[in-house]
Amino acid sequence: MSDNSPRMGVLGFVLGLIIAGGSYFGVALWAGAGLNTAAVVGFVAGVIGAAYSSIAFTKRVYAAGFLSILGFVLDLSWSLLNTLAGLLVWMPACKISGASFLTPDANSRRSGTFVYSSNPRGGGFGAT
Repeated sequence: MSDNSPRMGVLGFVLGLIIAGGSYFGVALWAGAGLNTAAVVGFVAGVIGAAYSSIAFTKRVYAAGFLSILGFVLDLSWSLLNTLAGLLVWMPACKISGASFLTPDANSRRSGTFVYSSNPRGGGFGAT
């Protein structure tokens, strides 16, 4: 069976763009923003969501189950600021400190967690 990571990355990109962009566009309109402002907010959120989701789907950190799908949707909507912090700060910090990405297991896939071999802050715990 061939590696379908590129296809998963494209699927993640599209879903991230739609879920994050659409949810923030809708919230901005609901909050009273004009159409142009809502479009900009939705675009920025969509780009963040697309980038994160593409990486997450390529690395297969989410499982195909109710809680995992719910977590994915929440990561791209309610928790997008935390998702952005993980994408721009935590994942690079793990790589810079020499930690390697660990293949997701059943527990980490259920919660959609990126797991690394060591914590860049030190200590005896792995990084998530």
